[in-house]
Amino acid sequence: MENPIDSPWFHFKETEAFSRALERSRRGGFQGRCCVHPDQIAPVNEAYMPGAGEVASAERIVAAFAEAEKRGAAAIQVDGQMIDYPIAHRARKLIEAVGKLKRK
Repeated sequence: MENPIDSPWFHFKETEAFSRALERSRRGGFQGRCCVHPDQIAPVNEAYMPGAGEVASAERIVAAFAEAEKRGAAAIQVDGQMIDYPIAHRARKLIEAVGKLKRK
């Protein structure tokens, strides 16, 4: 299941408020936001792009879970977080998405 897309922002002149709204939206679990003006595309892409720390964490999760599966384990701990199939799947999807964006 994918995270939802947030609704458009119609107050074009309120760039600082838009930045705060993007931050809240991402923290709230949205994966993106509908854009109704071309000037919104770059800030939206930047706001929802996973940071280097998120990518590094996802890579640790995927690597550790692959090793655990080889041993027959389906739940492990990485960086103090319980990791099972849904979390490992989400980490793989994040890595794949960032890879696709970097190839563009």
